[in-house]
Amino acid sequence: ISFSELISNLLAFFVLVPSLIIMALSSRTDFYEVDKSIRSTLIRQSSHITQLTDNWLQNRSSAITSLAELAATRSPQEMQYHLEQAVTSDANILHVSLINTEAYSTASFPPKDETDQNSVGVHFAEQPYIVALKNNRKPMLFKGPPAKNVPSRPIFQLLVPVSIDGNYGGYVSGLLDFQHAQEHFTRSSEFIGTFYTLLDKNNKVLITNRPDQKVMQSFVRAPGIMHHLNDGISQWIPAKIPANTPIMERWKESVYLTESTITNLAEWRLIFEQPVVPAQKMLYHKYTQKLTVLALILLVSLFLAELLSRRINNIFERLGQITYHLSEKV
Repeated sequence: ISFSELISNLLAFFVLVPSLIIMALSSRTDFYEVDKSIRSTLIRQSSHITQLTDNWLQNRSSAITSLAELAATRSPQEMQYHLEQAVTSDANILHVSLINTEAYSTASFPPKDETDQNSVGVHFAEQPYIVALKNNRKPMLFKGPPAKNVPSRPIFQLLVPVSIDGNYGGYVSGLLDFQHAQEHFTRSSEFIGTFYTLLDKNNKVLITNRPDQKVMQSFVRAPGIMHHLNDGISQWIPAKIPANTPIMERWKESVYLTESTITNLAEWRLIFEQPVVPAQKMLYHKYTQKLTVLALILLVSLFLAELLSRRINNIFERLGQITYHLSEKV
């Protein structure tokens, strides 16, 4: 190996090795930053949507509860006006009915249903929730019947019992349109690629944007390992990944998720999930940029090392020429 080549390689080595060390440390820092960003985004998004859903339910519940309190002292004819006011003043309320103790509707708005049938005088005695309303005397929330024009439209039925002198006096039923609230779910999820699933107390899916889950079916997750992290965040790793898979590959296939509870009235659970794949693409993009910069630095360092090695070698060649046969000259 020539002396100039040795000098050139050493100079390039002293540039390349520190660059690789810096890149390794920086890449590890980027990984932890992405991990932290996923967790903080999930917590922030879950908190925002949970609060929004809580407020939506509380506002609708307050309106239907007020109607039930009025029904204790008003006749069905007088209640007709109040039912109309409740529906026309809130786009989230589709239909409200007053049901008496014999389970007949005595007032209703709109006065006709989707099939153009009169909604007053309808008998609801066969409904399974009648007994629970009489015994518990508490508001109840159910998944409502699907809309005929838009079957996928999320509709819920809120039932509030009427109390007359401490006795059961029927109930007020309100059909609530959850579509406007669901739009907030969709908008907040589309930008960062998260999945949301709203479950009832029986683990049935109410609304979701996950393609592998169906509405009003039990929520079933594929086999996998769940690791509980801090701040209410969990990491799910599918069981199909072999145990000897590299850490980055296991991380790529994993999903971060958080779960929150929606009011005692609904007894709903809201699950937000963030797949790692989009975040890993962003991380790999950073790695690509850094490797490109490192390659440019290496090329420049090789060029400069070649120039410096030639200069240094020229100095030694001149010294050799000067000292050639120096003893004979002396």
